[in-house]
Order: sequence, then structure tokens, then C-alpha cells
Amino acid sequence: MVLRYDPDELASRHSVRKYSPVPVAPGVAALLDSEIEEINASYPSIRFVLCYDSPAAFSSLRKTYGLFSGVSNYLVASVDSSVGHAAEIAGFAAEQFVMRATRCGLGTCFVGVTFDCSKLAVGLNEGEKVLFVVSFGYEAKGGEGLWRAMMRRIVRSGMHMPADFYCPGHGDLSLAEAAERMALLEEGLKAVAVAPSARNRQPVRFRMDNNGVLRATTIVRNDFSDVDLGIAKFNFQAVARGRWDWGRDGGFHEE
Repeated sequence: MVLRYDPDELASRHSVRKYSPVPVAPGVAALLDSEIEEINASYPSIRFVLCYDSPAAFSSLRKTYGLFSGVSNYLVASVDSSVGHAAEIAGFAAEQFVMRATRCGLGTCFVGVTFDCSKLAVGLNEGEKVLFVVSFGYEAKGGEGLWRAMMRRIVRSGMHMPADFYCPGHGDLSLAEAAERMALLEEGLKAVAVAPSARNRQPVRFRMDNNGVLRATTIVRNDFSDVDLGIAKFNFQAVARGRWDWGRDGGFHEE
């Protein structure tokens, strides 16, 4: 079940790369475990595994280049890539986990490559591959540091405005026309504007066709663009009641 969030709560999430050694509280861990059980039951194409107190995958300086420290908890997102839209579904479900962890007071970060896959505390089934991991835990005091805080401000200052994510083509409705059709469209676009994405590229764009169906796609295609599409769809759906069809140009169905 996708919980409801307002754009301000979604915006409160930020990428954390420096973690405190304090273990995740048992009550919080129980909530996260329950969330992962629900996710795995809901999406057969993915298998998420939570790993606690397992620092080995992030302990190699050769792999992490000092970008992360204190990581001992992470979510492993493994997928059956033979199933359609597996990467997109994994992105959607991982953002669902990230926001539940954020609501529990934890910091998180999507991690695509800066970890040692051979040291992940999970075995893979036949046909599975690890698409990414999500680190999580309590943010260390002063965790960002001056350099990271400056970089974060630079990234934030370069973020798109919500309206930038609406890009109609020939025959589509304008943003003003689409907003008349969908009351929560602008709130949904605000939520998309604060969604994490690979290298902060924010490649997802929306349009509403002349039948009044909102559709989402990406303006780039790479190893993580489908993951980014799923993340953005989650943020939109978390504030605009309804559900998405999977796939590029998938439609949104309001409740």
C-alpha cells in the first residue's frame, strides 16, 4: 500500500552518505521488515532484502572512494530482468521504502555502483541481478560536512521547477488545461521535483493527451532511467490519488 505524503514531507528526504554507528531501533527495524514483506508480496518481479550490521560491502576504499562512511545497513534491490518493467518497479518500490524510512527518522541514499557487489550479505537466485542498493541508518552528526553541504546547495539550486516536468507534445493539453482536468497535478509535479534520480538528472517528464490521460516518460535512456521513472511515479502517486500503468508513456488513473 502506498502511503500518502505531502510534497513538504517528500522534500524532507535527502541523500545521506555518512552514518552514525547507532543500530536501527528494534521497533523501526520491525516496521521496515514489514514494509519489505509487503513490497515483495506485491511485486513478483523484484526481491528486496534488508541487511543490518553488514559493513563489508561499503568498507573498500577502492570501491567507495570515500563517498560513504559508516554504512552498515542497506537494502539490496535484486530483480528478475526477464520480467517486463522490473527496473521501473524496483525504483517505485525502493522509493516507497525510502519514504517509510524517512518517516521513521532514518537517512537513506540510492547507490548504483559505489559498493562491492561480491560482499553484499545476500545470495542471488537464478536469473536475478542486483540493480542497486539503498543505504539507510541514522545520519551522523555533522554528516554532510562543509563540502557536501555546499554541493547539496548547488544541486538544489539547479533543480527544475515543477512546471519544467510537464512537456506537452503536439495535440496534448497545455499545463493550464491539464491542471483543470486534474486537481492535484501541480502538487504531483512538486513531488516529482524533489524525487531522487541518478546523478540528479531528473529525466522524467509528463504530458496529458487530448483524452485527459496523464502520461510519464523519460528524456534519456540509460541503465538507471527506468529506475528514475519508477521513483518519480511513486512521488507523484504519493500525493495525487490514483495508480500508474508501468512502462514509458504509461498512463495515470485517478481514484
